[in-house]
Amino acid sequence: MVLLGEKVGLTRTVDPNAEPVPLDHVKRHLRIVGGQDDTYLSDVIIPAARDAAESYCDRAFINQTWEETFDKFPPSEFTLWKPPLSSITSIKYLDADGVSQTLATTVYASHKNREYGLGKVTLKYQQTWPTIRAIDEAVTILYVAGYGASYTSVP
Repeated sequence: MVLLGEKVGLTRTVDPNAEPVPLDHVKRHLRIVGGQDDTYLSDVIIPAARDAAESYCDRAFINQTWEETFDKFPPSEFTLWKPPLSSITSIKYLDADGVSQTLATTVYASHKNREYGLGKVTLKYQQTWPTIRAIDEAVTILYVAGYGASYTSVP
């Protein structure tokens, strides 16, 4: 469990490649005929609506990459705060000498919480977290959150 104050930042680093609602569905719902507004709907309205809905629901709909920083390794597990977790891309940390290192996947396991979709990162059996430099944002987890790559994946 991550204690309050250990999580430092959460930033989207790669936007989704698709939208959870296709243009033709939006046009049908709004009763728009013709293509004069297609660019505006696709480039402005649909992404803004997705951002608002994702913010309100506090989750990612279409796969997107997030970076979450922490000040230290936890006693037992990390909780990743942008659900639903799809995969861990990397865990990087600053070692005691201040050199950036990538944590081997043999050290940790990722888990998806079935009820809320929050991801967890735990140590594998008989593994320990490495020693890190005692500075802010010493640990960075890069991960993919979302239900899938297309609108058909979103429940």
